[in-house]
Amino acid sequence: MSRLKKISSAILLVITIVSACAMVLSAYIGFMSPAKHSLAGLLPLTFPVWIALTLVSAITGIFICRKAAIIAAFAIIVSAGPLLDYCPLNFFHGSADDREDCIKLLTYNAYHFNSILPGEPYPGGVNPTLSYIIGSQADIVAVQESHILKPDNNICITQEQIDSLTDIYPYIIQDTQADGMLLSKYPLKRHDIPENTSLRHFVLCADVFIGDDTLKLYSVHMRSFQLSDDDKRLYHDIAKLEGSRDELKEAKSVLLSKLTTANADRAIQADTLLEIINSRPTDNIIVCGDFNDVASSYTIRTLCRANGGLGQAYAKAGLGPMVTYNRRSFPFRIDHVLYSGAIEPIEVYHGGIKSSDHYPLVAVFRKTK
Repeated sequence: MSRLKKISSAILLVITIVSACAMVLSAYIGFMSPAKHSLAGLLPLTFPVWIALTLVSAITGIFICRKAAIIAAFAIIVSAGPLLDYCPLNFFHGSADDREDCIKLLTYNAYHFNSILPGEPYPGGVNPTLSYIIGSQADIVAVQESHILKPDNNICITQEQIDSLTDIYPYIIQDTQADGMLLSKYPLKRHDIPENTSLRHFVLCADVFIGDDTLKLYSVHMRSFQLSDDDKRLYHDIAKLEGSRDELKEAKSVLLSKLTTANADRAIQADTLLEIINSRPTDNIIVCGDFNDVASSYTIRTLCRANGGLGQAYAKAGLGPMVTYNRRSFPFRIDHVLYSGAIEPIEVYHGGIKSSDHYPLVAVFRKTK
């Protein structure tokens, strides 16, 4: 029995050391550019796996191997910042119900308003994504993957829906080149993105005039992984170790190529957007949208340096891990809201509708001045 315990302790210790080192590395490697180091883009995606393994090692180590428990606990403490960005513990973040001077922001990758609801994709003969936006009670809406709104029988966009939308949001900016749309109850003034950057196709920027205050809003749709349905099935097969060794090896090669290319492109986009934001300093700023990257990634860490420092709204007001890409094969939080200035988030959550491949993300801010 003593020998079995020694073997179990040794195995647990090795597993703990590997998982602890991997967790710390995946937590902080996002400070390196994936354009130069491909692992810097891939490892942050594995962060939740190492968190789970390290937590299990910490708990198991209490009973089997205290050295393992100590190593796991140390790794958790070292990774506390990124860990709380991924899984914030704001049990008493408050609610917008009893707050005055609140601004409700909705950011939503609308999948070009195509519905992928099972069964009846357009219940009642109306577009469900557009209906959600109309009923959201948001003050400002940033939509990614959005064409110019007009009646469309193919996706059940009705004139009545468009009329309701324009009644609620008198200020609308639509841009086919940026593939996005801004809707606001407050006056908007658009700011152009330089034509000589690829961001012209991924970023929509405007000033939002809220009383005497001005909020600079950036709606972003960063470079996606561009994974096809077949690629996502390959990812699912790899995760479950399904298929022959040769098939898995080929699948890994295909996926790694696409992932590393996308990560490198996003790194360049993030660097460029950082320069643009810093060239337009302002008191209040929100950068939101579909970043196609996780909280500890180079993309997020880079943009958090903008305008003297941006905070992650979900880390400040969220609770627990969140998934915003709602396809089961890729369960990540890749939609984010970053902010700075005389505003603070008091509530961040995602809507439950699944008509798009992304959940809508809602952030409620309170003015602090």
